[in-house]
Amino acid sequence: MKKNELLEDIINSSLCGQLDLMFGDGSYVKVGHLGYVQSKKKYIVHVKLHITDIEDGMTFYPDGLETVVRLAWKVIGRKQPLMILPSVDIKD
Repeated sequence: MKKNELLEDIINSSLCGQLDLMFGDGSYVKVGHLGYVQSKKKYIVHVKLHITDIEDGMTFYPDGLETVVRLAWKVIGRKQPLMILPSVDIKD
């Protein structure tokens, strides 16, 4: 399994309660790109949050999303620093 798929799976399965609590029921995350930037000596990840209600779901954005991603990053055992590029999309 690729690192980005593993990170996405951990967030959407193990941390789904946190997502629902912060961003509303049925919220989920898609991890687009996960790569290493040698000049910064950090990993960079693009994370898209899918929510149903934009007004109620933005209270904890982007800090809540970054917290969830960093928790999942620790679960997969990565000790390297992580830069997070968050975005939001309304799911149908």
